[in-house]
Formats: sequence, structure tokens, C-alpha cells
Amino acid sequence: MVQLSNREREALKYLFQGMDYASIARRLKKPNGEPISATTAKQYIERAHAKFEATGRPCRSHFTLLARCIEAGLIRAEDIDDYQPSAAASSVRGYL
Repeated sequence: MVQLSNREREALKYLFQGMDYASIARRLKKPNGEPISATTAKQYIERAHAKFEATGRPCRSHFTLLARCIEAGLIRAEDIDDYQPSAAASSVRGYL
């Protein structure tokens, strides 16, 4: 049975919503309130991949990782919302 930390689950939830590592990092905060780095966000995802690999259930893609997480009951499909960019990002896109 794969066990993921709360941070790994949080990072995966954002990844499965379509966010990149930088976007995930902005949402995950350190205890002092500052965002984590994109590298740390990537490490959370890589650790989840490694944990499934260690149980003989490798995930060659993020899609496979999502399926494995749902199968294992670690993430519920209904908890995955579509990514909604911030209002500031949306307004900038209107000018492009």
C-alpha cells in the first residue's frame, strides 16, 4: 500500500488540475507563509512516482499516476477541479 504525505497529495491534486510546478509552488506555503520553490513542488511529485515504483506499480506518466492514486483511494476523482487561473493572469491574457 502506497502512503503519501499530505504535501505530496496536495501537490498531486494541483498537478492533476493542470498546473505546472511553478503554479503548484505558489499555492503550497512554508510554515512562514512564503511559497515553496518549483523544485520542491517537483520533488513532491517525483516522490509519489517513486513510492508507486517501489511497490511494483510504476507510473510512466502523470496520467498513470492519477489512475494509481484514484485506485489506491489517495485522491478522489471528484476532488480534481479544472485549473482556474487567477483573475490577474486572465486579464493579461485578454490583451495578448
